[in-house]
Amino acid sequence: MSRKKDLEDLIQESYNLIHQYEEMQRTSSDPKEKERCHREIADQWTLIEGYWHEYAPVAGSNIPSEIAEIGNHFSNIEVPTHPVVKTSPPPSPSAFARPPRLSKNTNCPFLAGPMIQDPRYFVGRKTILRFITQRMTGVEPTSVNLYGERRIGKSSLLYYFVQTYEQRVSHPERYAVVYLSLQGTHCHKEMDFYSTVAKALAKHPAAQRLPKLALSLKFTTPTYETFRDALSTWKSSGILPVLCLDEFEMLFRNAQPFDDGFFDRLRALMDAGVLMLIAASHEPLDHYAQRHRLTSTFFNNAHLRKIGELEESEAGDLVRLPASTVPGQEPALDTADQHLARLWGGRHPYLLHLAGLALWETRQQGLPTARARAQYHSQAKRLHAFRLNLRHLVQPLRWLVWDVPVSLGHMAQRWGKSVDDMVAWSIGIAIVVILALTIIGVLTREDLMELLHQILGR
Repeated sequence: MSRKKDLEDLIQESYNLIHQYEEMQRTSSDPKEKERCHREIADQWTLIEGYWHEYAPVAGSNIPSEIAEIGNHFSNIEVPTHPVVKTSPPPSPSAFARPPRLSKNTNCPFLAGPMIQDPRYFVGRKTILRFITQRMTGVEPTSVNLYGERRIGKSSLLYYFVQTYEQRVSHPERYAVVYLSLQGTHCHKEMDFYSTVAKALAKHPAAQRLPKLALSLKFTTPTYETFRDALSTWKSSGILPVLCLDEFEMLFRNAQPFDDGFFDRLRALMDAGVLMLIAASHEPLDHYAQRHRLTSTFFNNAHLRKIGELEESEAGDLVRLPASTVPGQEPALDTADQHLARLWGGRHPYLLHLAGLALWETRQQGLPTARARAQYHSQAKRLHAFRLNLRHLVQPLRWLVWDVPVSLGHMAQRWGKSVDDMVAWSIGIAIVVILALTIIGVLTREDLMELLHQILGR
């Protein structure tokens, strides 16, 4: 069944419910029942309004007359003109605006942007959390690489695991799990990395409890040897340091990225059982290894897990916050707004939070749904644009302006030259330009061969 037909059915269903509630309101003598019917009618009109704004672009001018008649109730929406059949009178504009909804929850549970730090507002990811826990508590702890697109919730997931790992394992005292974002650190060199990790471990309660652990991390010169010895002290005390490293790809963005030697040494620590990594990145780690021509076995050691959209039940739990995670609390959004948030955000955690935030703020001010929708779409389109650019532009452009020229440039080695990537890139660009000029007829074949001989030194 097409999305167009699905939306038509939903619009018609809500419209039929409106008629039923109108009849109940007309025949009931109970003021409370009349008020309930009034609220239900307003909610159904809100649902129809949400459906319509998705339906109109899909349907175009191909709108059945009975659906168009329902759409005609919205004075701010243009629909094709059809013969009007008399139905119940259209609602007044005030039907779409609600009085300020002063929720008992004074704090909005929806966070569109920053990492979720309050565990009460984290929802779902149970399968992935179980996956991480099993790798950590196995006979031989195995490092994990979590990867996924921007705003999919990697940072929040890592932070939540750090907050709750003690509830997931039978012997939490055997682990020291710490969160560290490489986005906000200054890990430009190997010694910076060791120093940054040491400072993070020093803040763990285990270091506060056992003075020798804290002392082991106070090395004056952060080298691989001093870092390894410190971790060995933790292991001898029966504690495994587990580093949840967020934005791992930042290690590859330095002017002089970390080399194979660094990653080999990191792999040695993991093989020795003195360290476990849970690394979050935009792409799988072996992607960065290929891009930067790294051959360390570190990159095929971790178990991969892609972070995607939420499950259906998890998305439902998110829009019902905080009731879905905090016993005794009411949802911040009523049923109709929960449905709208799901309609707008689908199963994407960031978009669901964004929709929930827009709806919650709008209801608190007593504004119509159109205001919430405008607020949501103005922010959501920024994510869509970012995803489009990353997926469809960055890799092809990099291939065209870097990989191809570098590959062509390195061919010069066959003629006895030894070149680095920048020189190879320059040579490659020259070759690409010469080939293009030959193809369009500016240069002759003889010109092409002469220039190539000059570039390649033959």
